[in-house]
Amino acid sequence: MSRSERSPDVIVVGAGIVGAACAYFLCRAGLRVCLAERQAPCAGTSGACDGMLLLWDKLPGAELELGKLSVELWSRLGEELAA
Repeated sequence: MSRSERSPDVIVVGAGIVGAACAYFLCRAGLRVCLAERQAPCAGTSGACDGMLLLWDKLPGAELELGKLSVELWSRLGEELAA
């Protein structure tokens, strides 16, 4: 195996919820990803939050649409990982 075959296409720095999600979707797109984190995954702010996806406090617009998409992706993620 050559060096280029072992090298990642992308390096994601930070394995919080955003970094982990980026790494997940990049892998699904077929890229080789290196996810770098100085502590355990989600050990910082992502691990300290309440983990809720709230829609009731969103006004119509981009934030509400992003919230709806987040809920949909979260439910699909459970199905994908269980498979």
